[in-house]
Parts: sequence; structure tokens; C-alpha cells
Amino acid sequence: MTVLMVASSAAIIVRVQSIEGQFTDLAIAARSVVAATRQLESGVFGYALSVRTYFDNHEAASRQDALAYAAEIDRHLREYDRLAMTDSQREIGSRFSSQWQQFKQFGQSLLADESPRLTAEHSIRLYDLGKELERLLNDEMQANAVAGFDTR
Repeated sequence: MTVLMVASSAAIIVRVQSIEGQFTDLAIAARSVVAATRQLESGVFGYALSVRTYFDNHEAASRQDALAYAAEIDRHLREYDRLAMTDSQREIGSRFSSQWQQFKQFGQSLLADESPRLTAEHSIRLYDLGKELERLLNDEMQANAVAGFDTR
């Protein structure tokens, strides 16, 4: 009888440890999705600022900064896609990717233009595209990631 109780207790302890490990893995993944969305937001702000700064100072370093931010955003988006745990997160990530490609391509077209200043139309379009991404990041991606973290 004692052997049966010891064996049963050992089985329960192993199972509890397994469940704890699974919860820890889920919490780490959920926390990583939150971090990825914050890194995306930071990158979008940096990209927009670098594009605008280029038109203020016309320095190659500002252009290079914008390209570096674009590469960083692409990397963080791949990370977000890899970590997305729900259909909702994958769908939001897909929408972000589409909007980001529009924003990035528009910014790159501006950086490729050798004109000395940013036109009012281009400035407004750059602002509008950036605000759309910011809204998606704040209102949906981050809110969804935080809710997922809280749930897990």
C-alpha cells in the first residue's frame, strides 16, 4: 500500500511539474509577443523620424538610419509572426505587414528622390500611413498581446 501511495505521489508530482513547465513556456511566449509589438512600434517611430530627418538635413546618415529601422522592423515582424499563438494575432500581424509594406515603400520612394525638400502632399501621406500603423499597433496588436499574456 505504501509503495502504491509513493508511486501515485511521484506520478502527480511529475505531472504538476510538466504543467508548470507548459505554463512557463506559454507565459514566456506571450511576454515575447508583447515585447515584439513594442519593438515594432519603436521601429515605426524611428523609421518615420529618420525619413523626415533626412529631408531636414540631407545627410546620408539619416537615410542609412531609415534603412536600418526598416530592416529592424522586418526582423521584429518575422519574430512576431513566429511567436503569434492565436488566429487573431496572425491576422493582425498580416494586416500590420501589409500596412508596413505600404509605409516602407513610400518612405523608400521619398528617400530615393533627390529633391531638396519634402512636399506637403508627401508629408501628409507619410503622417497618415504612420498614424494607421500606430493605431493598429496600439489599439489591436498591443492590446491583443497584453490580453493574451494576461489570459495565459
